[in-house]
Amino acid sequence: MKKLYLSVFLFSFLFFSHRIDKVPQGLTIDEGAFGYNAALLSKTAKDENERILPFFILSINNKDWREPVPTYFMATFFKIFGVSITNLKLSSAVLASLSAMLIFYLTNTLLGTKAAFFSSFIFITSPVVYIHSHLGLDILTPIPMLLLWLIFLKSNPILSAFFLGVALYSYKAMRVFVPIFAVISLIYLFYNQKKKRKTVPFICTLAPFFLIMPYLEYKYAGAILGNQKPSFSIYSFFRSYFSTFDPSFLFVDGDSIVHHTTGKHGVFLLASLPAFMRGISFALKKGGFAKALVLAFFAGPLLIGFTGSYHRAGRIASLSAFYAVISAYGFNCFYKNQKAALFLLLALIAVNAGLFMNYYWYSYAEDTKNHFYDTKIEKTYSAMKDYLLKHDFVPYQTAEIVTGGDESAVRNFFRSIYFTQEINIYEGNPEALPKKSILLTRDSKLNLKRIDSQLSDYYLYIKE
Repeated sequence: MKKLYLSVFLFSFLFFSHRIDKVPQGLTIDEGAFGYNAALLSKTAKDENERILPFFILSINNKDWREPVPTYFMATFFKIFGVSITNLKLSSAVLASLSAMLIFYLTNTLLGTKAAFFSSFIFITSPVVYIHSHLGLDILTPIPMLLLWLIFLKSNPILSAFFLGVALYSYKAMRVFVPIFAVISLIYLFYNQKKKRKTVPFICTLAPFFLIMPYLEYKYAGAILGNQKPSFSIYSFFRSYFSTFDPSFLFVDGDSIVHHTTGKHGVFLLASLPAFMRGISFALKKGGFAKALVLAFFAGPLLIGFTGSYHRAGRIASLSAFYAVISAYGFNCFYKNQKAALFLLLALIAVNAGLFMNYYWYSYAEDTKNHFYDTKIEKTYSAMKDYLLKHDFVPYQTAEIVTGGDESAVRNFFRSIYFTQEINIYEGNPEALPKKSILLTRDSKLNLKRIDSQLSDYYLYIKE
């Protein structure tokens, strides 16, 4: 059985990593911020603000906090495999693959191997999951933690509470999800007579993760709530909460921000909806753990109503795990009672998944390239580093390279792949460059010897 779980992980990793270096074209600002600080931490144990191993990391011109779990996971990944754009993205592919394996394990223990394969397939082909497996972000980080919470909820309340507590610091949106999941856990443990006594160790293990929040907010002001002020308008609350389950958002249009869905496909595959609906019906009748899953799916985003957030796919990506397992209950119902309908359903899901994957792999990158920051300067830094390894020259760059507002986070990541420290700015006449110097600039017409002339937009000159 261990070989089967490993096979699920490896297949999922190959699936998620397909064309990961080509789709999408470029990086987001948040990817740059995560990558930059993870690179620095992996090399120096300090973040961009020179803090040694901080709990939260302040980034993007001191405007946004990075969560500790994803940042240190990426830093560890870089430490083992090296710092690169591809490895930044592969760190998310690993998390998605681990989640697929855990979903297979959980579903297998609940419903058997056939349903486990089905739930894993639903998970890995969900647009919100696959798209974020190609982005070096924190959005998928909570999913393995939440699955481990569910897996241990039935057997080990201490480990269950521990992983739920870790999830609290894996993604900002978990601040509103985890309290609800904690309440659901206590309800499940209390009303299951054999597990009622397990509520105390669960509470004792989870409590410190919440009790430390005032201290963390004091030391890292604004990191806990992200400087977001909750809205207590009853109309805003219900509008925000109900928008989470807008069918057109979940199954047709998706997020308006094309970093998080394609704009042509929903958060989940439309063809999977019958299995999910059948799974809800069965779970509510069965009760127990199945009912807790359904409650977690629909009640988990309850506190999102106070944030005024609408149709944000990234914030509910963690629901994909619940969606996949609940859909597996529906699969079992079809398998036992309506095999002909099941075959039709499987065919529709396969077609739906195929159309999505075909668009994402071969059209999405070109359609959305203007929404991402290009990676051209990374090749220039690479060429500069290669030259300096062969020649004892001093590196410089012109001022326009380091300007650019928020996008500097992306450039800093590209630079940190090859240079931990910022390269000195040359403020004089570039053509008066000191001897034995190499200059990075955007000026293509300097009267100096240019190297690596095949690159565009960024140029390297030397003065021997």
